[in-house]
Amino acid sequence: MNEKIHHLNPAHRSHDSVAGAGNDGGSYMSDMSERLAKLEGAFDGVKMSCEGLRHGQNMTMGLLGVGFAVVIFFMGYLLTRIDNLPTEFERLNQTLSAAITASKQQPPQVIFIPAPTVPAPQQPTTPQK
Repeated sequence: MNEKIHHLNPAHRSHDSVAGAGNDGGSYMSDMSERLAKLEGAFDGVKMSCEGLRHGQNMTMGLLGVGFAVVIFFMGYLLTRIDNLPTEFERLNQTLSAAITASKQQPPQVIFIPAPTVPAPQQPTTPQK
């Protein structure tokens, strides 16, 4: 497996003979520790990214929860308003029916009867003596 890794990475081809021959592999080991440190650093970056995503996911879920709560509240409000609509329609229907009926009725006929003439008062006559 090491051969595949070294074959893919040309920087390590020169170390194949050193590590394989049993010579001092200090440079090879230091190179591996550098690579391991880079890999750990990259893994820490991935972990921090995941933590950021987790925080973003929590924020998204919180906002979705608040949004759903608002929608449910308004749906409940609208349902109570819809329940009141039949009574509102009935009252409006009665008012309009009364107005239409009143407008269709003929106005009452007014008949003027002349007032009776009162005879003029007679002047008092002077008494005869």
